[in-house]
Amino acid sequence: MKKSEMVQIITLLAGNYEDIANKSQTQREMMLNTWQECLGDLDYNLVLQAVKKTIIESPYPPTIHEVRKNAIEEKVADELQS
Repeated sequence: MKKSEMVQIITLLAGNYEDIANKSQTQREMMLNTWQECLGDLDYNLVLQAVKKTIIESPYPPTIHEVRKNAIEEKVADELQS
């Protein structure tokens, strides 16, 4: 995933979770860099779906672990259906 795509993911999260929206610019940059390092190997659409799933299911911002787990589960489910 490209960094510009990760910016879209973080923006989506900030639009849905006040804790993320209220972070300082430095904190958001650190979050962006960390998420890119930990999730950048995954496909943008998989991560987007995983984040949307969390937004629907939880009032709390997702962790990298939750997003990665949901993305991998989605990928495995897609592969099993193919």
